[in-house]
Amino acid sequence: MLRGLDSNPISGLKRNNLTHIKELKERESNPSITEDHFNHIVRLLAERSKDTFVSVQVKLIVKLLLLYGFKFNRIIELSLDAFDPEKRTLEISFKNGHNKQVFLELPYSLYKDMKTHYDIRTSYKSGNSNLFITRAGSLITNAFISDFLNKARTSYFSGSKQDEYLKNPFTPTGLAKYAITNMILQGMDQSTIVHITGVENDIYQDCKDQISYEDYNRMINHNFRGIKTFDLL
Repeated sequence: MLRGLDSNPISGLKRNNLTHIKELKERESNPSITEDHFNHIVRLLAERSKDTFVSVQVKLIVKLLLLYGFKFNRIIELSLDAFDPEKRTLEISFKNGHNKQVFLELPYSLYKDMKTHYDIRTSYKSGNSNLFITRAGSLITNAFISDFLNKARTSYFSGSKQDEYLKNPFTPTGLAKYAITNMILQGMDQSTIVHITGVENDIYQDCKDQISYEDYNRMINHNFRGIKTFDLL
């Protein structure tokens, strides 16, 4: 018998299948929110009237997740000077050895929220230069927005019995996946999405796998219509 080869190929297949099933379950534990979930979250954000230091940050972070699909660590690592209030941009540095930056032009509503936070943040005495911090001046964690997301989930399912086996989409990853799916449908390539968001390739693939055939077909034709020779031939 050759050394290094599995003496029982069937057991090897079983191990591979179990590993694959475990990976699928881990990915399914953070499913994407739906369009209905998105609309519900946006309504809740609009109803938030308090402009406290924490509430402004929570609102802003949720919007960043919904639009740009950032991995939460990327939000934690944002520096105060990443935001340019004059140019209304947010600087994102590519990771994985790519010495590049992209300057995201913020929508007006998101810019106003960012400017409100920026003005409060720059007046806050803190020992670090991060854009988002706690009241105590320390780094935030992904639990920072958990209270809002838990309330969003509870209010969404209010009055209806929730399936006990239903996975929770109201998580930072669930919000980010919704944004990433929208990026894919707009024709943004995998490398750009991964570099900007900071998510792993398996998250990207999970989002891509959820796209229906009809949406995929529309995306392809939309991209072809954007080619300058489309109407010239």
